[in-house]
This record gives sequence, structure tokens and C-alpha cells, in this order.
Amino acid sequence: DGTMAASTAAIVQRSASPLRSHVAMMLQPDDAVLASKLAALYTTGDAEQYLLRGRAELVGRVDSHVLLNRDSEAGFYPALLSADAPDVLQMVFVDEPRCIGCGFCAQVARSTFTMGELGLARAYQQGTDAAEVVDEAIDTCPTSCIHYVSEKELPLLERARSDEEMALTQSRRLVSRAEGSGIGGDW
Repeated sequence: DGTMAASTAAIVQRSASPLRSHVAMMLQPDDAVLASKLAALYTTGDAEQYLLRGRAELVGRVDSHVLLNRDSEAGFYPALLSADAPDVLQMVFVDEPRCIGCGFCAQVARSTFTMGELGLARAYQQGTDAAEVVDEAIDTCPTSCIHYVSEKELPLLERARSDEEMALTQSRRLVSRAEGSGIGGDW
């Protein structure tokens, strides 16, 4: 019984040495191989640089059609949108002169809508919230100022809108309300 245990221990000890050295060799790869693997993992290309740095600087600062174009150029067209259907009503646009600034849409679809400096809603990204979430945001709007538009229409609508134009529209609305005429909005 004791001799059996001693001989088993001797066999295990003899067979463990080559096994350990083989494992040690596997865990210590060639420095060049390791360097190339690390470079492949941590080196970023132009597309990754755009996602890491460039895109974050654009979100909320440029119109959503500009961001969509940049995403497309970098190979990151939103998966929730159909890239080959420019006439399909899949983009969202806020008719800002009709917006009363309630903020419901921005609370529901946070990745699509934001409240601008003038207190009005604006679609700042396209294809970032699921269609059901955007539909819910549209349904919460008390003035029905959020509309689906095509990718062709979006740049035209966003270029026609400017902060100066919105400020002028809002000031006219406030003056007309103060005068009691009620012209300038339907809220």
C-alpha cells in the first residue's frame, strides 16, 4: 500500500516536469508575435478614430443629416435605417416653430431628440432609437410637430431651419400672445 503510493508519486513527479516546461513555453510567446498581437488589438484605424473622437465632437453640434453623412462615410450608417432607400420616410424632423418646448420627446427618445438652446426640441441623431420608441415620442408631442421625412428631404428641412430664424419666430409668437392675438402658434 505504501509502496504503491510512493511509486505513483514518483511517476507523477517525472511526468510533471516535461509538462510544466511545455506549458511555460506556451505562456511565453516570442516577443515579435506578442507585439504584433497587441498592435492588432490596440491600434485603431480611421473608422475607429472617428468613433472614438470625431463623432463625439459632432453629436449635437451639427445637423442630423451632416452627422448621418459622416457616419455613412466612415462606414457606420445606422443599422436601424435602410441606407438604400432615400425616399422612405424613416428620418425624423421637428417643426420647431410649432414646438412648445415640453420636452416629452427628448425624455422618451433620448438618443434621437434633445432640447436646444432656445428650449425647442430638435432631432440630433437619426436611427439611434428603435422605431417604436420614436413613435412613442411622436405620440407624446402635444402639438404634433414631429414628422417622419425622407433622407432626401432631411437636409433641405434642416438647412432651412436656423437658430436665428427660430429666435425670430419665437419672439413673434411671444409678442402676439402678449398682445392677445393668439397668432403664432397653436398651443
